[in-house]
Amino acid sequence: MRKDVFLAFILWITFMAFMEASNFLLFLHETGHTFVCNLIGGKVTKIEYTERGGRVGCDIPESAPTFHFFLFYMGGIIFEFIFGLILLLIPYTSALGGYVLFSIGANVLFKCYELDLKYAGLSILSQTLFRLTIFLFSFVIFAFSIYSYFTFWKER
Repeated sequence: MRKDVFLAFILWITFMAFMEASNFLLFLHETGHTFVCNLIGGKVTKIEYTERGGRVGCDIPESAPTFHFFLFYMGGIIFEFIFGLILLLIPYTSALGGYVLFSIGANVLFKCYELDLKYAGLSILSQTLFRLTIFLFSFVIFAFSIYSYFTFWKER
């Protein structure tokens, strides 16, 4: 194995460990809720982080359309998804993008997004068949991102 491919692999593993150790994806998820709350005219009342998850309190006006509530509850997942897609499209970080999308699939599988999906009116996605489908789809994306990442570095 060439030295630059090995170095890229070590950097990739190190960055994945950093993302998990610092709960970067949790921060990104809660930032998504906060951003959407401000975007739809709500006021953020509290932001909490624990080792099991986080919570963003948002005062949305009662006259707001139902779609605003949907956007607020899905804001965290959408933020993570967009971040993963951006990383996936950059050749140097495609494996990280695949990893972020895979972590979304794993979080759906293990019901980490249960409350977000329930309050957004998407509780049908909490059924086992949908959870497994989303997880397997994210795993396939992750596998292809790893393949494309190492193919890219091999050509250099």
